[in-house]
Amino acid sequence: MLRQYFQIADGEGSENIREQVVMHILELDNMLKDAIPPILSLLGRCPTKFIRRQHWRNSKTSSTRRNDTLRWTHNSGVVLLLTRVKRVLIRESQRQPLLFVFEDLHWIDSETQAFLDSFIESLPLTRILLLVDYRPEYSHRWGDKTYYTQLRVDPLQPTSAEELLQHLLGRNADLGSAQRTIDSAHGGKPVLR
Repeated sequence: MLRQYFQIADGEGSENIREQVVMHILELDNMLKDAIPPILSLLGRCPTKFIRRQHWRNSKTSSTRRNDTLRWTHNSGVVLLLTRVKRVLIRESQRQPLLFVFEDLHWIDSETQAFLDSFIESLPLTRILLLVDYRPEYSHRWGDKTYYTQLRVDPLQPTSAEELLQHLLGRNADLGSAQRTIDSAHGGKPVLR
């Protein structure tokens, strides 16, 4: 998601990634500069010398800088890191409307769930549309939110799956095996990626 947001191409070099992230965030809002190190860390492009030179220059003791640098790689820093990401996204939504899609929440990890819970609490103050999908066994605490709407997608009936495949792929003798794959692997739910 962040690679797309910062328009980072596949194979982009570390220096270009750092430049793009720093330039974008500082252009968006100089008050968000504390989000630069954790975002670069999340992108795997934040060497210690960059953090010290760009972010904490003369602002902390060297032992504090070292501890702050290391915290982005430990679980205790994950929530803080995700909070900084959320601030950037909320600020961006003031500049332009945003759409985020989170798929397969039934497989979500605890850190991402914490981010999503916090992010959802902030949505009424933003111009963000958040779309999520999940299987019935997934549970969340958003059902009572006035800005939450659930759309149920039921499994396709065999004839509907056949019609969908014909529409997407045309008539082909191999469609029978593709239809069986949809029915068995996804319980008849269309997976359109």
